[in-house]
Amino acid sequence: MIRKFFAFLITFGLLVGFASCSEQELEPAKSNGEVLLKLRIYAGLDQASASDNPSSRSIPMSRNNNDQRPDGYESSDGDAEKIRTMRVIILRYDTINNQIIRTVEAARVVRTSDAGVPLNDNLEFPVLANDNKTIVLIANETSIPVSPNRALTASQWLDRWFSAQRDEQGRDRQVSESTWNALMNWTISMSADQPSFFTVLGDDGNYYQNPIPLSETFQIHTVSNDHKVEDGDEQDARIIQTSNLFITRAAAKVTYKIFCDDTYATDGQTSVVTGIRLDSIQPTEYLFIKDARYFPRKYNNGTDAQGGTVYDDWRNGINTDNWDQKRITGFEPYSLEQYFNLPTMLTGDNAIPIKEYSAADAPVVGPIYFPESMVPTPTSYFRVSVQINGGEWLSSQPLNTNILSSAGETGNRDAISRNTHLYVNIYFGAPGISVDVNVVPYVGVNLKPTFGFRPDATAQ
Repeated sequence: MIRKFFAFLITFGLLVGFASCSEQELEPAKSNGEVLLKLRIYAGLDQASASDNPSSRSIPMSRNNNDQRPDGYESSDGDAEKIRTMRVIILRYDTINNQIIRTVEAARVVRTSDAGVPLNDNLEFPVLANDNKTIVLIANETSIPVSPNRALTASQWLDRWFSAQRDEQGRDRQVSESTWNALMNWTISMSADQPSFFTVLGDDGNYYQNPIPLSETFQIHTVSNDHKVEDGDEQDARIIQTSNLFITRAAAKVTYKIFCDDTYATDGQTSVVTGIRLDSIQPTEYLFIKDARYFPRKYNNGTDAQGGTVYDDWRNGINTDNWDQKRITGFEPYSLEQYFNLPTMLTGDNAIPIKEYSAADAPVVGPIYFPESMVPTPTSYFRVSVQINGGEWLSSQPLNTNILSSAGETGNRDAISRNTHLYVNIYFGAPGISVDVNVVPYVGVNLKPTFGFRPDATAQ
């Protein structure tokens, strides 16, 4: 008999989803002045203490299905979750002849330390005042397998179409609608024979994990050029605007832990775990999460001309209320037709003997990275399966408690969003095999300006 308990503590990770705008809101800027735009990009790169590590504390076995408390946040961990580079693209957009025209106003690739601090650069950009902007963030772009046109690398494609350098006629580089759509519909995939998302096969026959890409997009409106001067003197006065942004890992991950007690009977034979599998995973996701919903909301609320509430009104800026507790509540999957089971094979010396372990010695498998996923129907589920002695796969009951699922956000379909970490505890004992799962965000325990990307570029 296999029993399943699932506690899903949804992510702080977040994503794209543009607010809709009218043509009137997109009219060209009335001012030719400049604003010095300073970006603070919070990436959750602090180092968690042992007490912050879910593996060192008890895992809740079950919770009310409507419980949305963001508990169990943890820091990034390991080389795969470090940030090596960050590309920042700032586009202004205007409406001309009823068409949206996007122009690259600033673009920069920032090299960072492992702690996410920019090296030999900063995140300050002179841009037009009183203007609509789109900000695109991409980290670890060299880990992205191919660009949208498949003929160039990710960096080559971005350099070609989103460079801040002027074109051959000396004009600011404009981005066509087809190129913009290609960026927003950029997909990344894995196959069933990959041991983990963004793994590469080395010349020595071993697999190596590339750093996980991160991504986000935001819309902002810059202040007018008669805004209060916050820096400089009469000879060098600058209008300064600071925008707080965040960025999200474009993958989820799972870690398995094996427990056994002396009540588990093996008929006198030595049994071993030869495989663990996460079932019903989608092979492809959007690089920029599609139509993401967040709680708390991504942007602040505003009012329309009639005094009514405009929810997620990007013109009022990023919502920083409780934003260390933000999490994805819904997204649009790439497809509801493509699925595979993600096995982790434990052959030879990697096979795990089924015997009694202390909590400290319990074998750990993972982490294994995979795309965000959503099952095809409200009656489909995620499962964890175990293979013993190379035999048949033994599947768990559905993971159906506190998983990301709601009528308004996912169509009542179970989902695992990016930037989450599944801790799967597998127990061998009376009356058989049981599994419990805890899903936690892994973006950072507290998001403070003391780490991540800061305009003053100093580590603390």
